[in-house]
Amino acid sequence: MITALKALRRNRFKTALIFMSMTVSIAAIFLISAIAGGVVSMYSSMLKNRRRYYCHSKRDRGYFFQ
Repeated sequence: MITALKALRRNRFKTALIFMSMTVSIAAIFLISAIAGGVVSMYSSMLKNRRRYYCHSKRDRGYFFQ
């Protein structure tokens, strides 16, 4: 344990980079999970309402979908 702490102190820049990459990776996982949950919630509410939604894309202009 003591040798591991000494190695971390000697390589401060490398330790900081590893810590930052772990932090960014965990934040990205939470962000992707939140976006996926929002998309699922949006589509499930669309299916529950059973209303017709108008598609606004140029290629599919004029088509309705449920």
